[in-house]
Amino acid sequence: MSIFGERLKSLIGEKSIRSVAKESGVSAASLSLYISNKRKPTLDAIELLADYFGVSTDYLLGRSEMKNPLKKEHEIEYKELQLKASKY
Repeated sequence: MSIFGERLKSLIGEKSIRSVAKESGVSAASLSLYISNKRKPTLDAIELLADYFGVSTDYLLGRSEMKNPLKKEHEIEYKELQLKASKY
């Protein structure tokens, strides 16, 4: 199984492929083919799935281990601002 297929399967988890297909805009047939590594995803499908699951495209493609690097940066910035504000 490709990294994309493994990560997609993991993200889908307990959900049904049909529900993910309906909510993400990627067909159930395509999702099944991606998971089984019988088809490579299109750029549009990668973007739709990344947006649906709230992860980066790099995470889906196996180029990063961080699901959402921007979220982490914003959390750190927010915590730093809270720390600064608490000093006043």
